[in-house]
Amino acid sequence: MPARNRLLHIITRLDIGGAEHQLLLLCSHLPRDRFDCRVVSLVDPAGLAPRFEAVGVPVTILDRRHAGGRLGQLRALVRVIRAWRPHVVQTWLRQGNHVGRLAGLLAGRGILVAGFRDQGHETRCVDSFLDQCFEPLTALTLHNSDQGRQSYRRRVPLVRGGRHAVLHNGIDAERYRPDAGARAALRAELGVGEHDPVVLMIGSLHPVKDPYLYLDVARRVRRESPEARFWLVGDGPLAGELAGAMATAPDPGIWIPGERDDAPRLLAAADLYLHTSRTEGLSNAILEAMSCGLPVVARDVGGNRELVVDGETGLLTAGGDPALLAGLVLDLLRDPARRRALGEAGRRRVLAEFTTECMVERALAHYERILGR
Repeated sequence: MPARNRLLHIITRLDIGGAEHQLLLLCSHLPRDRFDCRVVSLVDPAGLAPRFEAVGVPVTILDRRHAGGRLGQLRALVRVIRAWRPHVVQTWLRQGNHVGRLAGLLAGRGILVAGFRDQGHETRCVDSFLDQCFEPLTALTLHNSDQGRQSYRRRVPLVRGGRHAVLHNGIDAERYRPDAGARAALRAELGVGEHDPVVLMIGSLHPVKDPYLYLDVARRVRRESPEARFWLVGDGPLAGELAGAMATAPDPGIWIPGERDDAPRLLAAADLYLHTSRTEGLSNAILEAMSCGLPVVARDVGGNRELVVDGETGLLTAGGDPALLAGLVLDLLRDPARRRALGEAGRRRVLAEFTTECMVERALAHYERILGR
């Protein structure tokens, strides 16, 4: 039997985030007889590390705070690469892309593959300069949305078209699925009536996700439809401010519980997914909602249009007008048949194009191409 291809993934962090979960899905579903994966996290703590270890993927943590600073971290990473001699060095997220590609070049081992996951909204001039420097030395750059690829081309103009490709995210459609039992159980647990409409958003309480817009829409909708419930689930830098806002103007129909680990149950219990983010790469949250059969109302930003087909699986709107978003939500809350049709179409779209199996199959094609096999 020929030797397996060794894939070393270098990622900024192994936190509870979209890129990290996509890496976990990829490593755990690549055929073990053909690929041997290992992961290096450049930041500690690495909350997802045990889940990688549980599926047989070793994790090395090289936090520069414990490795002698930036230079010590780079040296340690070069040693890891030279010792394991990977066929492919694949980097993820901003710090991972910069440090990982430099280490791969210094080690002289592995075909370089870079991964970009957003629209570059937090990119600095130095990041674009470094990306330009690494561009001719990177065999393949993967973007999780076509909009992300286009954004990259605008800030790094001297790119070679053939070296860039889109690898859309995948979702575990068996874990994220409509579930009548989970719906009934969670609604009973939270004291929500069987027919009370629930609008959900799950994500970081970060300015880029615009949770204040979500609250504005929620209050507007509840003035017209007081039986509607709004759940805003997650944690982040705005959590304290949002708690203060709710204390100042309480509303029993708006629930902000913080971080929870039961996203499939929450989605199963909801009726509509409202996504107010100002920018996106390719939203795992939207994919999860669609996989659970929920219609999606979202801003037409980033890769959202690559997931949500306006008028077929949900509704997209330009800008962040709270009155307009509230109107779209109200229209769907008042039309259960249309809600159901949009949600079912979204589930079908996920099963056809965005399952974990689809993502892994496309990744395999990229690996085989760059490895020449």
